[in-house]
Amino acid sequence: MRSAAWPVGGSLLASALLGAEEQLALDALELLCVSPRSGEAATELEMRLLSAFLPLRLKGGSPNSHRAIGNAVRRWLARLRTSSALVASAARDSAWYDAQGFAERGGAAAIATAEGAGATAGAAVAARAASVEVHRAYAARVGVWVDGFARLLLGALYPGTPFERSMLAMKLYDIHLAAWAVSPNPDPNPNRPGQP
Repeated sequence: MRSAAWPVGGSLLASALLGAEEQLALDALELLCVSPRSGEAATELEMRLLSAFLPLRLKGGSPNSHRAIGNAVRRWLARLRTSSALVASAARDSAWYDAQGFAERGGAAAIATAEGAGATAGAAVAARAASVEVHRAYAARVGVWVDGFARLLLGALYPGTPFERSMLAMKLYDIHLAAWAVSPNPDPNPNRPGQP
């Protein structure tokens, strides 16, 4: 059920998240951003809901709502990073997928047909290839969402912007940078001789 007024499906969560009542919107944001499993992949609907919510709430609000938005976005980005790390761990399968030339052969569906889906080996190859395709599609969706998020925040920092808007945008951008920063590998033996 999609209407011209709502950028996402007209669900109860969307109504609460995009409505005028600030506390209800913050509660809905908390529900959206926090998952029982930190590595659970975000759905397309969740990404669309959050993309619709953020421009509305960058306009202002109380310091308490800014803090709540910052905390929820921090958990959301941690969830995206953790679920995207699963894609990185599947790089070995991705290299195998590319080496076999499955993309040129039509993907997992073509593999199942060519390898003989009835055979156990053919089904396993098709399942492995399908997993790679799903991981790549998810990584692409996350990349598009994160890029749009960063552009939204940078776009909110124009000259003459209201103070509250610029401060929330800068806070969220700082959270964004911290979530996706590459940290150096820690020294496995920090107390080795010769170290201060």
